[in-house]
Amino acid sequence: MKNLYSKSAKVLALVTFMCFTGLQVNAQENLNTYWRGTVSTDATDVQNWDPQTWIEGRHVNVGHVGTYADPANPNFPVITGNENITILNLAIGEPFHFIEEDEDGEPTGVEDGPHDGGKLTLSLDDGFVFYQDGGGHTEAGGTLIISSGEFNHRRNYMLNKSNEATLIVNGTGRAFFRDHLGMGNETTIGGKVYIQDDGEVEVRDANKLIRFTPPHSLMTITDNGRLILAGNSLGYGSQVDAGSITGGDDFFIHYYYEPVANKTYFVAKPESTVLAYFTDRLPERAESLVAGEAGPEIAVEMSDFVATATNFEWKYGTTSGGPYDNVLGSSSESSVVTPVFSGSGTFYLVCEVTTPSGTIVSNELLFIVGSDKLSFSPDLTQYIRGSQTGIPITVSSSAGEITSGEWKWSQTPGMGHQSFDPAQTSVEFAPDFESVGEYFILFEGVVDGVTEVSQEIRIVKQAWNAGALNITWTGAIDEDYHKMANWSPLAYPHRNNVIVPVDVPHWPVFSHGVDTIFGGSAIHYREPVMDGETVVEEAIWAKLIVRGSETDSLKWRGNTWGLRGELLIESGVFVKDQDLLRMDANSSRLTVTGNGVAIFNQWGSFDNNTLNMGESDNPTRGGQVTVSGNGKIYFHPAQIHRLTTNPDAEYSRFHLSDNAQMMFQGEYLTGVANYIAYNRIIIPEEHEFINLYDQITDYTYLMARNLNDFAIEQTGMFIMPILTDSEVLTLVNTDGLSEFTWKHSHSPFGPWEPFAPAVAGDAVTVQFENIGEYYVVAEAGDGTLSSNTLMFRIIDFAVEIDEDGGAYTLSVELPEGMTGLGWQYKLVESSEYEVFGQAGTEVTYLVDPFDFMVSDGVFHVTYLGVMTDDAGQDVQLLAVPVTVTIADGDLVSVVLGQHSTSLGKVKSLNLGVYPNPNNGTFTLNAGADSYLVEVIDMNGVVVVSRKVSGDGQSITINQKGIFMVKVTSANGVGVSRVIVK
Repeated sequence: MKNLYSKSAKVLALVTFMCFTGLQVNAQENLNTYWRGTVSTDATDVQNWDPQTWIEGRHVNVGHVGTYADPANPNFPVITGNENITILNLAIGEPFHFIEEDEDGEPTGVEDGPHDGGKLTLSLDDGFVFYQDGGGHTEAGGTLIISSGEFNHRRNYMLNKSNEATLIVNGTGRAFFRDHLGMGNETTIGGKVYIQDDGEVEVRDANKLIRFTPPHSLMTITDNGRLILAGNSLGYGSQVDAGSITGGDDFFIHYYYEPVANKTYFVAKPESTVLAYFTDRLPERAESLVAGEAGPEIAVEMSDFVATATNFEWKYGTTSGGPYDNVLGSSSESSVVTPVFSGSGTFYLVCEVTTPSGTIVSNELLFIVGSDKLSFSPDLTQYIRGSQTGIPITVSSSAGEITSGEWKWSQTPGMGHQSFDPAQTSVEFAPDFESVGEYFILFEGVVDGVTEVSQEIRIVKQAWNAGALNITWTGAIDEDYHKMANWSPLAYPHRNNVIVPVDVPHWPVFSHGVDTIFGGSAIHYREPVMDGETVVEEAIWAKLIVRGSETDSLKWRGNTWGLRGELLIESGVFVKDQDLLRMDANSSRLTVTGNGVAIFNQWGSFDNNTLNMGESDNPTRGGQVTVSGNGKIYFHPAQIHRLTTNPDAEYSRFHLSDNAQMMFQGEYLTGVANYIAYNRIIIPEEHEFINLYDQITDYTYLMARNLNDFAIEQTGMFIMPILTDSEVLTLVNTDGLSEFTWKHSHSPFGPWEPFAPAVAGDAVTVQFENIGEYYVVAEAGDGTLSSNTLMFRIIDFAVEIDEDGGAYTLSVELPEGMTGLGWQYKLVESSEYEVFGQAGTEVTYLVDPFDFMVSDGVFHVTYLGVMTDDAGQDVQLLAVPVTVTIADGDLVSVVLGQHSTSLGKVKSLNLGVYPNPNNGTFTLNAGADSYLVEVIDMNGVVVVSRKVSGDGQSITINQKGIFMVKVTSANGVGVSRVIVK
């Protein structure tokens, strides 16, 4: 007998032998599918899977398949077809061993193995894609082969489960990794990658090829295979030098950066050849020079064959293919040379390499050499996108006067130049071409009677949506971000990757328009230079500055890893769309100040916005965000990605001051409170947080209030019934201010409306006629607003009367969220209510004069309830009372309470409404000669409005409901409620 196990995982059953941790889904929706190979290697035959279903939309598990008797002959899956396939996650098992057992089933300790791990082959028709699109990573221990079609992997693909973990891309196959491709675990395990035939492996984002683990990790590129890395990834050349990226026995590796595609390519060249290349590692090109001036350095790529060379001789001729009659230089030790040509012309340069086995000539490098009598400013390649026009080029001569001349163009370097239509004969020319392509322009001019031909300048006309270039800020002219001449290569920053280094004379300032930069953009940072604990040179944060109007915006799109310095928004708008702005270094800075605005929109389909504040889900580093002045940051949605919850962390923090605001979409009070509790948002001393939700704008606002500023002394929120006076509101820090008025709004940011009649003074009460949420602010005579507002939630909570044959029943309807505590009463002349024990706690009470314990008196009867405010505090509230009159022990009357809208110093009118309740007609006594009567429904709509004189006025309402009757006269204001049955 034999038992099967994985030597690394010690798994003892075939069906459980998987290497992908966390792959299993919960029992409610088990989407795992396991390869069994019961019938054949055909993965499209569902009989080979367990359960027997197609793999679309499932977790795919590929372990070893076979029998105990014949473990070396498994039916590994091969996926073919002409349709796209999307799975959630992928697991490929590592190699396994058998342990021999004795006749009793006991292990003998004798191992049989190792045997191959799991293996999956993709052979889709070219043009079709196998997508891994779930949230899990693939930690492979076995082999994945892509021989045709494309393998497109969303999350990390890690070759870290065994040293036999292998990725093979051959034939016409292509592997595309949208996240990390990991070559090992950086300690003891490293996988193998083979790129063969016409196969390609591409890693989408910069710095995502990770965890080379020598000597185990090995990437071998042969034939026409290519490794493609995003951005300028020339630093991976160190892996070539270390032998971790290799061409095997028959090839050597050449690598270069293509700025137009913004990609770095690693390709294989046969060992028996010699490759001359530009050491700047840009693509092979026609190089334009001026006679007598040094060109760019060139060299021969190192290989095992070149390592045996005894001499390198650089030679050139005037015809492609030779002869190469002119010797530029020769060396027995170095293949590196800096070419200088004494005269003008078109030259083809090669390196003749002598080895013990013979002499081999390298490929040609083309040089176009212009007259030293003519010079250009600027003389660099220009990239022109869409409808853009290049910057003017000026030709001049230090050898004499240019008496005539003409600009010419060709699409082939060094030959075939023709005139523009119309001819361009000025010494200044702004390149502008209609068709996409490469153009080579030169100037033929007469200098002191002699015709001279200049060097060529390369102009690249791009489609508007062409891939992003990497352009580096030089600040050669000034601080204007929008000028081509401030960037190298010469290009406008719109739709490109912009790189801002630390050693420049000016920081770039974006000032106008709507521009977009892409994810490969970078703002650099330089660490301080230290001598022990002494700072020799301070740290330098490079800056990209946005300084525009409210209609000017800079957008940064794509997955962004390059913010190591500071993005400074002084005015105008910054927008981050689609993917994350990764502030995952301690040096990363975002500053929003002045009138600047930063907007972070949703990250793909995730529940958080595009601001990322840490390097992992448990961050140990992260940047700093400063919001000051009148700066604003919008978060859509509210949740911030990877903001640490470590309250002691000095990284991954926000700094909030002045009038700045952080605005979180929706009601996010608890989330913001947690950020504050975790010490993630810092405010200055003698400040307090203002954390509020505005239902008008549907944002949660966070601000820092200076406790020394002019303010309302009271804080928090108030819950009050309609037509009820608030507590007395007072002011603090009023030095130098006077003539205070009070205003209200449905939003904490206005617009602010005065109370009617006006409320004025430094100690006032306020009340509201209609239910809803209101904010109250104080305004000084010079227009200064209080630094805080008070929120009032006005509810409909009043005692109602029902009369039946002279018997009166009082009742209240408790608002949602209120708990009833019971009835209370007081004599009208008393200041405090007391518990009305005889009335009890039920929400209805039949009025009985004997319950009042007196023979005579006028009483206010109310009901006490308790609610919880937004801060979680209990608030006790009294309903709008009724007035009960008792004389000689008998009940004389029960009428609805009459409450003044007296605000501040305005006189209250003693308003009488009877009968109340009524059937739609009632009599009004106002104690005024002439006045305006307004009847207002509970939605705030005025249903009756007319001017009348004297008491005893009859008012009719043609609808049922509860209404407010408001009387305004020269003598004051009165308000009462009326019920129409």
